[in-house]
Amino acid sequence: GSALLSTLSLGITVVDAWCWETNEECSELVETHFPVKRMGDFRSTPPETVADLIKKQPADVQILLTAAPPCPSYSRILSATAKGRQDPEGHKFQEFVDWWIQIEKITGRQRTLLENVVPNNTGDKVHFMQQHQCSATVVDAADYRTISRPRIWYHRFEWPKKVSIDN
Repeated sequence: GSALLSTLSLGITVVDAWCWETNEECSELVETHFPVKRMGDFRSTPPETVADLIKKQPADVQILLTAAPPCPSYSRILSATAKGRQDPEGHKFQEFVDWWIQIEKITGRQRTLLENVVPNNTGDKVHFMQQHQCSATVVDAADYRTISRPRIWYHRFEWPKKVSIDN
C-alpha cells in the first residue's frame, strides 16, 4: 500500500493497479486505499502475461510496477541472522527482480519503484542497484501514515527533494 501512496506523492496518477501479494492482511490493507486487481503470487504469473497487460495500455501511459517483496531476511532488526538474498525467503526478492527484468525486456518500458526494508547488509543494496541499474533512496513510510519504519526504494527516476501526500 505504501508504494501506491508513494506514486501519488510523486505526482503520478494511478489509473490501474495489479497487486501480486500472498498475504491476505496486506491485500486487505491495500484494498482499503485503492481498487486493485489481485494477482496472487508473482511466481505463478509468467512475465509474458504481465507484458501483454502492459502492451494493452496506451503508449502515453506510464507503467509503474511496484513491489514490496518479503523483507524479514533483509531486516536490520534481525541483525546478524538476516541473510538477505542468501536466505530462501529473502531469495524471493532476487526472483522478483529477475522476473521484473524479463517484463521490462519484453515491453521496453522501464519505470521502477521497488520497496523493501533497509537491508542489514549493504552488499544486498548494492547488488540490486547494480543488477537493476537503479538508484536507492531511504524514506520513512510513516510519512504516509501506513507503517512506521524506514524503507528503501529502488528507482529509475529523479527522486524529488520533498514529497507529500494530501489526505
